[in-house]
Amino acid sequence: MYSTITPTAFTFFRSFHGDSRGLAAKKWLSILSELSMEYTTAKINGDMR
Repeated sequence: MYSTITPTAFTFFRSFHGDSRGLAAKKWLSILSELSMEYTTAKINGDMR
């Protein structure tokens, strides 16, 4: 799963490097981190059930 996401993330990040839309990249990164935290929380809650 991560092996397919990582190259895409690098390509995405590189496309925003030195770009005026760098803020959009930061917003996407924050969204991705939020999603991963939600996924982790859901997984932990699922394991505890």
